[in-house]
Amino acid sequence: ELAYRAAASLARRLVWTADPNGRLISMSPTFADLIGLPASHALAQGWRELVHPQDLPQVEAQWAHSIRTGVLHEVEFRARFADGSYRLLRSRAQLHRDEQGRITCWHGSS
Repeated sequence: ELAYRAAASLARRLVWTADPNGRLISMSPTFADLIGLPASHALAQGWRELVHPQDLPQVEAQWAHSIRTGVLHEVEFRARFADGSYRLLRSRAQLHRDEQGRITCWHGSS
């Protein structure tokens, strides 16, 4: 855990973990540096709020596809930054399942 947190804090990427339903449960401190908002904002509001409304259906469809198939979730979308501008982000996430096949969490980076 310590090594993971150290690597996440040093990376110039957003590193995150989400619960089985996609609710963010941890976010690297670099979120504030890159997006301009504190990580607590993303944890409280959720990632969907940051996705451009026109891109949200594509992002959600890819998420659902990853749940059904277990393939890597990889998608590009416009993300809203603190200044109100949108910039292109690429997000990748891998789901993890328990012995019964239930999703336990997602680990990802953007």
